[in-house]
Amino acid sequence: MYHLCKIEDLKPAYAKKNIVVSVGRISLEREREITLQLAKHLPSMRFIITGLLESKRYYRRLLSNKPPNVTILTNLSREKLRRLLAISKVYFNPHSTETFGRAIVEGMASGCVPVVPDSGSIPEIATNKCGYRYHSLEEATDYVKEVITDNMVEKAKSIKAVERSKLFTPEMFKLRIIRALKKIASKE
Repeated sequence: MYHLCKIEDLKPAYAKKNIVVSVGRISLEREREITLQLAKHLPSMRFIITGLLESKRYYRRLLSNKPPNVTILTNLSREKLRRLLAISKVYFNPHSTETFGRAIVEGMASGCVPVVPDSGSIPEIATNKCGYRYHSLEEATDYVKEVITDNMVEKAKSIKAVERSKLFTPEMFKLRIIRALKKIASKE
């Protein structure tokens, strides 16, 4: 049974920009330094890390180690986050032990192509039809490069990502609950 995500206010922008966005708390366990490593492999691409600032010490460490192509934004309003996701082409998740990636679903609803670890619950959220699941930083680098440089791949996967995100809406959640209850009732 999937979680539910309120995504009705999230939509892709008409014109996407070559931005790789990563959303999540700014704290040690969210592994944001992996995004910095990826950005170092792709110096001509723009990366934006955003999230709730939980650890000022970790935030300062990220700032001191970030390459010039990375911007770190903290505590964005829902509206600013919505606009950022709408214009970004890639949603990158560095966190390898995700239990449920609500931010991934929000990125997908915004038309971002997910490039995410092939671990935790993520494979159930982001399929190979709508994005990429990586096993190494090198794979992630290749996938991000492909999405940014191949407009046909980006457009096709973006459309699939938006479609897939709809599986996680409150309406679909209710429908799955009703189906599960009917299945239980029919066995009694």
